[in-house]
Amino acid sequence: MSEKNSQWINLAARLVRVVLTRKDIGYAELSKRLKMDFGVDEDEKALARRVSLGQVRLTLFLQVLSAVGAPIPCLWAAAIKDVASWEMRAKEILNAELEQCPAMQQAELVQKMLTLGVLLPEVKLIGQLEGGTFSMPTFLRALVVLRSPSLEMYLDYADLLAAAKVELQQ
Repeated sequence: MSEKNSQWINLAARLVRVVLTRKDIGYAELSKRLKMDFGVDEDEKALARRVSLGQVRLTLFLQVLSAVGAPIPCLWAAAIKDVASWEMRAKEILNAELEQCPAMQQAELVQKMLTLGVLLPEVKLIGQLEGGTFSMPTFLRALVVLRSPSLEMYLDYADLLAAAKVELQQ
């Protein structure tokens, strides 16, 4: 894990663990529910490893929230109930967040996310944002840029800001 990305990976992993802890659900049960509800076939050890390495996309996080019956941020409610793919839901959630900052366009969001250490070429980041395939560490950066409190029920916004401050000082 790179120095620039480690704090975001840790925050993304903590986010998933908080959701599971609050619902008193372990990785074995989560693995079962994800397979039964969404056809995600990943054993508990692989799932735990993926979370600890920060290799969780927003799509998987949304599936975790749904599988364990955790509260969904209000702003995301319409997108999560959509019958489209999980990638489309992720894209719509990002769009809903972006609409809360009407003065900011996607191009400015991308530039600010790159400043916060997204380790992707700009063109690839844009492709992930438009395709809904972005990681949770990437999405957490977007929430900081957009000043969104959407995940405050699971993660202190102050911790996101602290990660951003560290990033900007490097």
